[in-house]
Amino acid sequence: MLQAIRSKIGSWIVKILFAFLILSFAVWGIGDIFRGAGPDTVVAEVGEIEITVRDVDRAFDNQLRQLRRTLGPELDAQTAISLGVLDQTLDNLVDTALVAQAAFDVGIVASDALLAELVRQQDEFRDPATGRFSRALFELALSQNRLTEAGYLQTLRGEITRRLVTGAVVAAGQVPEVLADQLLRFQSEGRRADVVRVDAAALANRIADPTASDLAAFHEANASRYTAPEYRELSVIQFTADDLAGEIQLSEEDVLDEYYARADLYQRGQPVRRFDQLLLAGDQQGLAAAVVARVRDGLPLADAATAANAETASIIPLDWTTRDEMLPALADVAFALPEGGVSDPIQSPFGWHVLTVTDVADDGVLPLDAVRDEVEAAARLDRALDSLFEVANAFDDALAGGSSLEEAGASLGLDVIRLPALSSSGDGRDDAELPSLTALSSVLDTAFGLEQGVLSSLEETEQRDGYYVVRVDRMIEPALRPLATVRDEVEADWRIDRQFQAAQDIAEAAAIRLEAGDGIAAVAADIAEADATETVALRRDGSNRGPWPQALVDRLYAMEPSAVAVVPGNDVVLAARLSGIVPADPDAAAIAEARRVVAAGLAEDLLTQFVIGLRGAYAVDIDRSALDVLRGEG
Repeated sequence: MLQAIRSKIGSWIVKILFAFLILSFAVWGIGDIFRGAGPDTVVAEVGEIEITVRDVDRAFDNQLRQLRRTLGPELDAQTAISLGVLDQTLDNLVDTALVAQAAFDVGIVASDALLAELVRQQDEFRDPATGRFSRALFELALSQNRLTEAGYLQTLRGEITRRLVTGAVVAAGQVPEVLADQLLRFQSEGRRADVVRVDAAALANRIADPTASDLAAFHEANASRYTAPEYRELSVIQFTADDLAGEIQLSEEDVLDEYYARADLYQRGQPVRRFDQLLLAGDQQGLAAAVVARVRDGLPLADAATAANAETASIIPLDWTTRDEMLPALADVAFALPEGGVSDPIQSPFGWHVLTVTDVADDGVLPLDAVRDEVEAAARLDRALDSLFEVANAFDDALAGGSSLEEAGASLGLDVIRLPALSSSGDGRDDAELPSLTALSSVLDTAFGLEQGVLSSLEETEQRDGYYVVRVDRMIEPALRPLATVRDEVEADWRIDRQFQAAQDIAEAAAIRLEAGDGIAAVAADIAEADATETVALRRDGSNRGPWPQALVDRLYAMEPSAVAVVPGNDVVLAARLSGIVPADPDAAAIAEARRVVAAGLAEDLLTQFVIGLRGAYAVDIDRSALDVLRGEG
């Protein structure tokens, strides 16, 4: 029974349930939770509800856990904060508290009887043997998610109350069938066109060679194309946590502490194993059996394959994997083997497999040895971040004391990086190889706001994992490149411009004939560089336009039937005549789906406006200094 309870609690359903409730409704309340929060620092006051540092920290931690499952365990808190996750978390908490305060003020509340009934109906809290509500299962779930019964029920009460309030708001967002039908007809209408397409590139032989004056005039008229940007030569000192991490020494106790602190990242929720796998493609069962026999005689899998002359075999290690992640044909056999065991040959659509079990973690927790490199890297980075602030302060003090950039760097063993002439986008003036600089984008943003000879203040990198300081050693003003240095580029551009203008002239002549009623085939037959074609029924949003330019779609929907327009494309010019309007004829299923989509968007808009209205009705006071504590800036 205990094992059944543990497996049930470990299910993804329960984890998602609790994560959803905690993350989305951590402050739903419920005044009784936030009022009387003790000595916790208040980050925000929403009406009579207080949101504390503890509340924000807990909600942020849960959101970070969710993001790590999607983006990977390397996402750290500081990176998430720099991406705005902390601000978003507080904003969500404020919005939820606003709805809670409004509900409280009008007396909307879920009864205890309703709460009890909802808890009893949750499948996650039912004994798998009897199908009845299990108090033990319920309490174990609360314990594993660090919740009290009162706190969970209050959160659940808040969720129910929120649904009552927001349900009343979105109830007004009904979408009549006739509206959905008209919207769908508008969006799904199609327009066809008869098109004479003139290929600009095919007109190259019609263009005479340019004279010197042609190129000079084109160079001058398009000076912005050939003007070199402003360049700056820079001196930079940069130091990041990664730079310092390599110098960090760790004890085994340090590694264990980091492993336990990150334990949630290594819990897979079901047994995991590592395997060595041999795969023989095609019908080679006999050869696979020979390999198995040699493994059972004591040879490692790769050596057994060599001894059995299985030259065509592939040895494919399977790192920590769950039953669900394996091929169905292999899973049952693989997870029935003992540690160190070898399977009989197993057939799958890919051929014949032989598995040996190299590691087992039936509790679903990856052992430290399996993730040691990752844990040690994280521990070093954590300690490097602490050292980073000390180095930054020492460096800043040296600069403040009158040291030059070079002197301050030398005092701390930091090298000055010289950057050759660069534009604000990072393009070099010459072909010189650039030194490695992880914060180059931020450095350039700072440098192009300085005067020549000026040293910036100590700036934090965009990823908040280091610092840099930059000095502008030389400024090179923008200048028009002489024609002699860009002659080939200017001539190529001049030819393209002339070809396109010739295509425009031909298309305009073709348009005159189309307006007179000539067929596109007859018009195109007289133009060697043109062809005649008909478009499909192009939809208004251009979703089916294929190679046709969006500009053509836009013009067709602004035209009357039989009207003609000349439309430039990327390398063609089109003479197009609107040949037909294809009305939409949506069926009942399409209209129902349109109603659903429009209703969902309308509901979201109504809820947004409702919360905006609540922000005007209730005072929302945010203590930014308290929030800075969570950012690590306080």
